[in-house]
Amino acid sequence: MKKHTILISFLTIVSLLLVACQLEPKRSEAKIHGDLPSSKEGITIKLKKEQYTTKDNEVAVTLQNDGKVTFLYGTNFLLEKNVNGTWYSVPLKKGMFFTDEGHLLAPNKTASEAILFEIFSEELSAGNYRIIKNFRDYEKEHSSENQVTVAAPFKLIEP
Repeated sequence: MKKHTILISFLTIVSLLLVACQLEPKRSEAKIHGDLPSSKEGITIKLKKEQYTTKDNEVAVTLQNDGKVTFLYGTNFLLEKNVNGTWYSVPLKKGMFFTDEGHLLAPNKTASEAILFEIFSEELSAGNYRIIKNFRDYEKEHSSENQVTVAAPFKLIEP
């Protein structure tokens, strides 16, 4: 009976350890975007600077529409880090999310946004990053082929 109890206890502990090992956070999934332009169909995304330090708190983003149509975009964006030639998304802190509001960017207009580093689940380390935003032609909003995706690369360095 004692051997049976020890065996069950041992198997229970091993099972718990295996489950705990599987619960470790894993690297974010690699994204399928590959190379992305900073300008497409008249929409341009650019940053105030090409290089920031790990002590900076935010990235200043400018969105510019040099096209002939009004574009719709949201508050959401994606931050990716390049690790050994592959882009990985940087996850937001638990409980952080984007609101589902739409903004219009008319022809020959610009808009500005600030992306705060504090919203990400981990402190950003030095490396190559990019901010990705999606836009849609306002007149064709519900078309699946209508999405325009642009990215603004930047480097994060130690101060």
